[in-house]
Amino acid sequence: MFAVELKFDLQERGAPDDKVDAITWLIAALVRNGNLLEEFLLINESKGWTVYGTAPARDAFHKANRNEFVEQGIANLTQVNLKRPRIRFLGTVPESSAPCRCTRPRGFFLFTTFLCLEPPVHCIQCNGTFSPLPSSAP
Repeated sequence: MFAVELKFDLQERGAPDDKVDAITWLIAALVRNGNLLEEFLLINESKGWTVYGTAPARDAFHKANRNEFVEQGIANLTQVNLKRPRIRFLGTVPESSAPCRCTRPRGFFLFTTFLCLEPPVHCIQCNGTFSPLPSSAP
């Protein structure tokens, strides 16, 4: 899993409340789609808004991993005079399991605890986590 930063630059035109609503809507769509994990932080700064969160895979924000709701959330940003967020990967989350890198996994098992943020699907061979995103499938 990777710690990520999504920056939304402040644009002069438009109501700030509408912008926050559009950002929140997009983040909710990303969480529901599995691109971003549920624990995130939205910060209002003088130059815009920043979201800190955790992505299950490095390719979590690729176009192939977006559903119709994420696409709609991105379209909503332009309606309130916001650009797409600048996404920066901050590094790996130390407490998380490594992702599965097996070319042909033989099977998977479910494991989680109340402390885990990572996906509950693990590879039988390497015990790595398996992200449900389409392009990260082995």
